[in-house]
Amino acid sequence: TPTHASSRPNGDGDELLPPRTTCFQFFPDDASRLIVGADSGHVLHVSRYDAARQQPPSFSAPAEAAAVTAVAFCATLHAFFLAGRADGSISLYADDDAAPLRSWQDFATSAIVHVSWGPVRPAVFWAFEANGMLHTFDLCDRTHEPLQSSQLQLPRADVGGASPPPCIALGARVSVRRSTPPTCLLSTNCAADGDGRAGGEVEVHLLDERIGSAQEGETEILSRFLSSL
Repeated sequence: TPTHASSRPNGDGDELLPPRTTCFQFFPDDASRLIVGADSGHVLHVSRYDAARQQPPSFSAPAEAAAVTAVAFCATLHAFFLAGRADGSISLYADDDAAPLRSWQDFATSAIVHVSWGPVRPAVFWAFEANGMLHTFDLCDRTHEPLQSSQLQLPRADVGGASPPPCIALGARVSVRRSTPPTCLLSTNCAADGDGRAGGEVEVHLLDERIGSAQEGETEILSRFLSSL
């Protein structure tokens, strides 16, 4: 049973119908505020309390952008977040600026179904396509395109003929030795090779040290880069 329902008009006020929400995430430092993806291409900025109107009320979409399909806050610099869209584009936002700081386009061939910042490396984020393509971005290395892209095999259809939706999850493996830095783990219901996982099966991968292990001074480097946008 919902304890509270919040609504917000459209970002530009020119749509004929109210937007349909597609995804959402709470602010890391304020559980009363949310960013909400909409099929209009906007990201709405809402509160659990209707009287508390947020600024900006929405985050604008690039020209002719498709529906927002995934959102994710930066794991270390909480004032920044990503929005993935059905046209395969990604936009980077600051939570106090309605316009995107940067957008990435023309690297994907299907909808972005998941975006996630690295839990270990602050400047790294991942974008996962509906066709199983996994893109890795490193803002300390290459800011205009993915650092690398890997094709994963989509999950096999169940007995009833329905294929589970592709999904990924990222986590950190912490060593018992304090001198050993944590590394990043990737879990997915897709397969790195072969014919794909059967329904209910999951693969766990230990990512390459270059993208999966913390780099010295990386948070400061990322902060300077984001401040320059």
